[in-house]
Amino acid sequence: MNIKPITRTAGIIMMTLLMSSAGAAYADSDGLTYQWYKNGEPIPGANQAEYTIAKVTDADEGAYAVVVSNEYGETLSYAAYLTTIGNLSYQWYKDGELIPGATNSVLEINEVIGEDYGRYSVAVSNANGETLSYAAYLEPYPGGDTLTYQWYKDGTPIKGATHSDYTIRNATLKDAGSYYVTATVETGSVTSDTAQLDVAKWKASVIAKDADRLYGEKNPEFDYSIIDETGKIVNPGGKPALTTTAVETSPVGKYPINASAGTLDDQKYEYTFVDGTLVIDPAKLTISVNNAKVYDGTAMVSDHTQATASGLIPGDSLIAGSFTSSGSDAGSYSYPSTAVISTPFNTATGISNYEVTYSAQQMITPAPLTITINDSKAFDNSVLVTDYTKAVASGLVAGDALTAGQFTTGGSEAGTYIYPESSSITVPFETENGISNYTVTYSATQKITSDAPQITFTVHGNIMKLTFTGLLYESDDAIHWRRVEGAKDTFEVDMTQSKKFYLSAVEN
Repeated sequence: MNIKPITRTAGIIMMTLLMSSAGAAYADSDGLTYQWYKNGEPIPGANQAEYTIAKVTDADEGAYAVVVSNEYGETLSYAAYLTTIGNLSYQWYKDGELIPGATNSVLEINEVIGEDYGRYSVAVSNANGETLSYAAYLEPYPGGDTLTYQWYKDGTPIKGATHSDYTIRNATLKDAGSYYVTATVETGSVTSDTAQLDVAKWKASVIAKDADRLYGEKNPEFDYSIIDETGKIVNPGGKPALTTTAVETSPVGKYPINASAGTLDDQKYEYTFVDGTLVIDPAKLTISVNNAKVYDGTAMVSDHTQATASGLIPGDSLIAGSFTSSGSDAGSYSYPSTAVISTPFNTATGISNYEVTYSAQQMITPAPLTITINDSKAFDNSVLVTDYTKAVASGLVAGDALTAGQFTTGGSEAGTYIYPESSSITVPFETENGISNYTVTYSATQKITSDAPQITFTVHGNIMKLTFTGLLYESDDAIHWRRVEGAKDTFEVDMTQSKKFYLSAVEN
């Protein structure tokens, strides 16, 4: 018979750790492999379902755990903590009296006789002192050899625990409590002292991973990792809660991703939580202007109401900003080479929430301008030259004025000269602000008149109207002429009357 008492603080001589395949989360227990760890480091050769230290020393102190794996994956057991208290010595007692020679950790009585019945205990000592175990009672079985057992946890019978020993494999927090056993024979029963089982949790860190997104976007699905105290990534079941105060319209910046327990299984681990950071980056925004106006002598200003903004988040809008051309002359102006942002652009939610690309094309088109000449001179055998001082300019803007230009007739004979058929621009026209600011229409009528009498006629039906200068004469035969008295400038002739000839002449 072996007597193994429950001790209060005795050191450990032999320790056996067990790992049952029934406690592993796998489809079946076939093909399981084991690796035992001490303080997070693999123990060489420790590859069985149990790990035994035959003689415990101080060097064996530490946290022990086993990783069980098969083709479906692996799982990590809870930790068992071994603490030693130095080299131990033993002395067994029966009914309070020292038993000579009984100095081993186990007292064996091979053949029990009547005088062996009694109360047994052991004193365990080392350099730090001595402690006495609880008592173990050796009694005869009155009435027969039938002995039954019932184990209890926290005062409640444990279903199926009816053997002389009770083993818990892969203990979890729910197994912590007070245990004792009742042994019963036909004549009565005896109850053991109570043993307290405490189960320590592994420590694990729940780490929220950093994330980023653009302003105006929805938050991404946050990720995390769970790392135990040995540095291994574990999956205890359930998920942590990962939350942030940032919403779609939250400004650009950094926001905490708060980690909390959520639905994590807390049977095996005691968690600490490490927050992550959500970075909201500026959204991409393009502000463009494509605008035109007619030359008016001033620079071109295009404000935010004339701009197109591509990339604004829903509900946002431009509220300020303008481009201004670098000059006022007709031409094309583009940002940033020949146009500037004269008023900073802004949006209702703030331009700092955007990474902005600007584009501006401003066009000042020439204004319409008409330059007109009506000039004449008497025949002098030279061409007629009319300069800008005799021109009428219609359409000049902002106080502009002609500063150069002239028309010249194509001949010197008496007659009417029209631009561009018979008259030309012999000196280009110019204005103070530049003729290129205008789209010019030219009109020129130039006349060279003669001192000799002139006569022309037009016919309307039977009436011929004569227009003349000087004096009007008529003849029946074109030889003998007589003056038409009273005729001045014009004269009408009835063509149904007798045939006559007419001419104009100066007075002799």
